[in-house]
Amino acid sequence: MGIKLSNTKREKYLGCPARYNFHYNLKYRTKTLSSALTFGVGIDEALNRMLLDKKEDHNTEEKEMMKLSPEETFIKHFTHMNHNGENVHIPSHANSSYAKADFDHTMLSEEDLETIGHDLEFCKAHVEWYHEEIKKYNKMDLPLGRRLGFDANVSDIRDEDITAFNLINWCSLKRKGLMIIETYRNEIMPQIYKVYSIQERVNLPNNSGDTIDGVIDFVASFTEDPDTVYVVDNKTSAQAYNQKKLTESDQLHLYAYYKELENIAYIVCEKGIRKKDPRVRISILKGSVDEDFTGDLLDSYEETLGEIKEENFNPDFKSGCTFFYKQCEYYSICHYDKFDDNKLIDMKKEKK
Repeated sequence: MGIKLSNTKREKYLGCPARYNFHYNLKYRTKTLSSALTFGVGIDEALNRMLLDKKEDHNTEEKEMMKLSPEETFIKHFTHMNHNGENVHIPSHANSSYAKADFDHTMLSEEDLETIGHDLEFCKAHVEWYHEEIKKYNKMDLPLGRRLGFDANVSDIRDEDITAFNLINWCSLKRKGLMIIETYRNEIMPQIYKVYSIQERVNLPNNSGDTIDGVIDFVASFTEDPDTVYVVDNKTSAQAYNQKKLTESDQLHLYAYYKELENIAYIVCEKGIRKKDPRVRISILKGSVDEDFTGDLLDSYEETLGEIKEENFNPDFKSGCTFFYKQCEYYSICHYDKFDDNKLIDMKKEKK
């Protein structure tokens, strides 16, 4: 049976082969649900819905999507998500993870404070206290095994403290998301001339029965040049992108190759809400594909497929076992040969 390799899977393998193996082959999944994922999914779904207004023909699924507004779509997907086979209520999910930058007290409305059940001063103080407690807990002079949670949870943070912290951050991000959606509608949509497809699946087979898979955010043309068609990727980011990000995008080059198109674009929505105008910054980066870059990329995919088939899944300790500024979720397995039940779930066992 052939291997299906997406850009996400390839990046995980290149980051650390063992991490790829734990996630995709052994089906060890983290219990933690990151705000980057939940917020990103919510925004993506909302923008997909909005883009349908510039598409002429709609299939059955798209017609169903159009029953909700972009704002309603965002709230729907940012409130509930399937995580490890369960329907999770994100605002109250105990194993949610929020970054410091997620909270902005100026975002919270009176309605939000009523939902949270506390005033603004409490929210500000509680979020600051919580991050300090986590920092203190991680720096405790304990054996590493205990700090990872193997023996006991030594943190003094109560369940109700976690619940309040998660809800406060969720409400802040909800308001940020709605502001991003409004700005996208007012500033970006007028620049889009026509949408040809959204969420189009990519399937590139090779001679060995393997496939390179993916999903294109959307294919569109812009009003300043309606005859030029672009493969476009919406991005939600903590900071702006530069042109190099576009010209070296594996994902966009792969998708343009699949669509036999020469033009690629990023639309980057910055998560940080500024105190002065423009409060929300969304930028469009446009460029052309580099054929040499695409050729090297396809070769790299084939090399990765070969490594996976050879079952080369040794840990890459040169990475520092840190990804996205956090310790790898599988650290305990590689360093202590121990499956950490506090952090991980074995999906194969769950299905039995």
